[in-house]
Amino acid sequence: MIIDETKNIDTPSDIEDMEHKSGNEQSHEQDSGNNLALEVCKEEIKHWQDKFYRVVADLENYRRRAAKDQERFVFQTQADFLVDILDIVDDVDRAIAQAPEHDANTTSWITGFLLIQKKLYSLLQKYNVKEITAESNIAFDPELHDAIAHVDSEDIQSGLIVNVFQKGFLLNETVLRPAKVSVSK
Repeated sequence: MIIDETKNIDTPSDIEDMEHKSGNEQSHEQDSGNNLALEVCKEEIKHWQDKFYRVVADLENYRRRAAKDQERFVFQTQADFLVDILDIVDDVDRAIAQAPEHDANTTSWITGFLLIQKKLYSLLQKYNVKEITAESNIAFDPELHDAIAHVDSEDIQSGLIVNVFQKGFLLNETVLRPAKVSVSK
């Protein structure tokens, strides 16, 4: 408060009035300063709360991504292993298909291969691996079949499978290996 020096102060009550006015202005200035500090603190709290929520959200997103990455890694590792097993399954199937007629000398040999084949297929079933349906006169599906040859055929309509050269397999409804087939023109 600016005091007018030209004003006459005659009584002690005038002095008290001036002091009282000066005190009110000081407390009002203190209140406005406190309010300003309070507003600054509130803004800072909002800022830090926002950062906190963003960090929590980022952490949750990271956890989800890490879990998905781990699932993909496990699936891919399992798929890679099973593709290697499929080569062995193919070899056993070919050996059984080429087995000579049953006689006393080959019966135990063929029985052993049939047992191995059964165990391999039960292993595939355990990991939810299913054979892709691919046989003659079924429509060619590029998502499930790999056409390695086109054959002119009068007996079979165009776009149908003629021969299956290698079985295809699915792992959890995902193509593990497409069936290799020939397709009619």
